[in-house]
Amino acid sequence: MLPELLDQIPPDQEIGGVITDGTFNTRKSHEAIAACGAAAIISPRKNAKP
Repeated sequence: MLPELLDQIPPDQEIGGVITDGTFNTRKSHEAIAACGAAAIISPRKNAKP
């Protein structure tokens, strides 16, 4: 879902960072954010282990 949301932002619009909850803490989300040149600020999932 996140990659599709990021695709709605015009390509000439600069994105400094993307802040989400743990729902989006997936490899696909991190890759989509990195492709935009933005910093990923994502909470760990509820079941995350240190």
